[in-house]
This record gives sequence, structure tokens and C-alpha cells, in this order.
Amino acid sequence: MMEFTTQLAHVDNWTTIGIYALSSLVIIFMHQVLHAFSQQPIHIELKTNIATLTHNAFKWALHIFKYTYVAFIFFHGTLYYGIANIFGTYTKVLASPVIGFRWVDMYLFIRLVMAGSLATFCWEIMDRIFDVFYSMSYPVHDPTANYYDHLIAGLQLDKNAMIQASAYYELAELSCRRSEKRALLYTQINKDLSTSAWSRISAECLRVINDLRATIDKEYHGNRKAAVPVAAPKPIVPPSVNRIELVEMDVFTTPKPAMAYLDDRTGSLFTNVTTLAETPDVYTPPLSVVTEKVRKTMASPKVASFIKRVELKAQKWQWVKEFYAETRIRKVRQVFNNLPVLLWAVRSVGSLTSASLKEDPYGYVQRDIGHVLDTLLGCLSDVQSYIRSPPEEYKKLSSGFTGKAVLNEPEALVMALREAIYQIRVTFKDYLDGITVQKKYAATWQRFIDFQE
Repeated sequence: MMEFTTQLAHVDNWTTIGIYALSSLVIIFMHQVLHAFSQQPIHIELKTNIATLTHNAFKWALHIFKYTYVAFIFFHGTLYYGIANIFGTYTKVLASPVIGFRWVDMYLFIRLVMAGSLATFCWEIMDRIFDVFYSMSYPVHDPTANYYDHLIAGLQLDKNAMIQASAYYELAELSCRRSEKRALLYTQINKDLSTSAWSRISAECLRVINDLRATIDKEYHGNRKAAVPVAAPKPIVPPSVNRIELVEMDVFTTPKPAMAYLDDRTGSLFTNVTTLAETPDVYTPPLSVVTEKVRKTMASPKVASFIKRVELKAQKWQWVKEFYAETRIRKVRQVFNNLPVLLWAVRSVGSLTSASLKEDPYGYVQRDIGHVLDTLLGCLSDVQSYIRSPPEEYKKLSSGFTGKAVLNEPEALVMALREAIYQIRVTFKDYLDGITVQKKYAATWQRFIDFQE
């Protein structure tokens, strides 16, 4: 009977642990920064997470055992009969008294906690393994001859966010780790400096940062109406007169010889007999056609209206209303919805600017240091203002989280911006007098110079 009670307790504990682990993973997924691609080797990613996963597994198992033990004190009869009937085992001895059961059994308690820890650890380590293997990205442009042209094309691909994120990840890896490939970037230069590899790549990185600044400004001031450009008056030019002028010069012409083309049908005399047989044309629609038919079926008015009706009816429930409600956390995450690309863009432009001191043979990158710092300092000021004093309409929204929630997205971007600015400041420490920034960012830049930011 003691074995039977232990097995029932195992079932209770394992079932509760599974439900708790699943719900905890969902909560953690909703409140963490998710990066699209892994930035470390596979074995390093797994090795650095083992200690954390073990700690979390033991903590969850201990908490669940505590709650299960308290629940078993009050509802032991219900759990006892209900679980046994569900699994259909030992149903004949339900009415028999349990002999040898003790409310304080350290051996049983340790077995339950160890079993729960092992189950939760296996769950989490498998989930982490899948995350690592499915988030690895490899440099796909290496075999190509025009490497930087393909990379820049990926950076400009706004319609496909996944390919664009992969391109920014490859750029960040190139600028931070692959020094031999990075040195070649500074040599990709033409007569027009605006078409060089550095100018085009830095322009794309700064564009992403400026897009975030525009989004933050929109949260404060809404959609501002753009000023109508006033066309500059065109100078009055007298109409030109078409005149025929004779040019005194020799004209060289070569008469074309008369070409006589012969009708040669020698190759068609010896035709393969098998090609003369007529076969019916069999049309096999490509996969894209089949996929388009399925998409049209799913997007048909009947299916769409049915889904809309179900959604409207479900929104009458309170917990569904809370799920659809707009909260402050969701508003912030809408602003920073492109966080991985932002982090890689900041890291790339900071590393490329710093490395140009030793790797740029022409020195043309140094002319853009002021512009790069203006963008980084401006973005840092905007994000810090957004964190400290959010827009007024945010105060009317609920927080979306009852506990102490730290918004990781803006904090992660602030750390990346500070790292990039300090990287430039330390690299060009002997040339700080020649670096000028806008007056509104001069105080912030001075704090970075004094290492007080």
C-alpha cells in the first residue's frame, strides 16, 4: 500500500509539475528579450545554460512539491480516488486503508523533488537544444564574388524581416569577429565615396536607428503633417530656335555587302522517329498554384466571417478581454519590435567605426565619425527619455503585469548604444579634439569623454 501511495503521489506531483512548467515557460516567453539568431557556438550556448536550467528545475520542483503537499492535506481523498479512476489502476483497493503512510517521510519527499527536478530539467534542456539549433545562422554570402553587394541587398530587404535580420546578424559577426573580412570592406571604394561599401552599410545601419527615433517621436506627437515643399521659381530662359547648320567635315561610310542567305535543311532530314509520336500534354500544377488555392480558400468571405464571429463572441469573456487589452508593456514592445536588428546595427556601426583607425588605408571613414556619434547619442537620449517619462497616453493603460516587470528591450538597446559610443571614445582617445558633435548632444558626449555616463 505504501508503494501504491507513493505512485499516486508521483502521479500528482509529475502532473502538476508538467502543467506548472508549461505555464512558466509561457510567462517567461512573454516577458523576455527574444533574439532571432544565436551569437555563440552551439556547445557554448548549451554549456552556459546548464547551471541556470538546473537551478530553475530544482526551484520549480520544490515549489510544486510544497503546493502539492498542501493540496494533498486538504484534498487527498479527491485526488486519491480521482487520479486512480482516471488511470484505471488499483481501482479495486481504493476502499482499503493505507497502511504505513506517514505525513512526514523524508525519503519519499526527496524522491519526489528529485523526480520533479529531473523531469523539469529534461523539459527545459530539450527546449533549449531546439532553440539553439534552430537559431543558428551561418554566413551565406561567403562563396559569392560580390560579397558586400549581396550583404547590402539583404540589409535593404524590408519586406522580408527574416532575411533582413539574417543579413544584420552576418554584418555584426563580420564587424566584431572576422577581422580579415572586415579589412576588405574599407578597400571597396569608388570615385564617388557615397557608393563605397562603408557608406552604403553605415547608411543602412543609421537608417534603422533613425526609424526607431521616428517611431518614438510618433508616440509623443502622433503623425505630424509634413510641410508642403515650396517649389523654387525656375529662371526664365528664352526659347531655343531650331536651326540647320552645315558642318564642314568628311563623312565616312561603308557600303553593306549584299548577303545571300541559303536555305539549309540538312539537319531536319534525319529526324528521330520517336519524336514524331504524338503524346498528350499532361499538366501538373506547380506547388505555388496549389498553395494559392488553399490561401484563397482560407481567405474566402465565409471562412473569414466565421473566424470574425468567433473572435467577437470570445471577446465577451473577461479573460479574453484582458488578453486583447492594450497595455503599457505591449506598447513598449511594439516600439521595439525590431530589437535584434537594432542591436546588430548599433554594434556593427560602432565596431566598423572603431576598427577603421587601423584598418582603413584611405582614412575616409573618419569623416563620418561626427555623424555616427550624432545618431548614436540622439538615439540614446530619445530612449532614455522614453523610459523615464513615457507619453501621457501610456498612463491611462494598465501595466499588463502584476509583479515587478523590467522592460528588457529598451534597457538592452541602451547598453548596446553605450557600448558602441564608449568603443569609439576609447579607440579615438588621442583624437577627441578633432571630433565634433551637435550642440544638443555636446553635454552627453562630454560625459562619455569623462567616463561618467
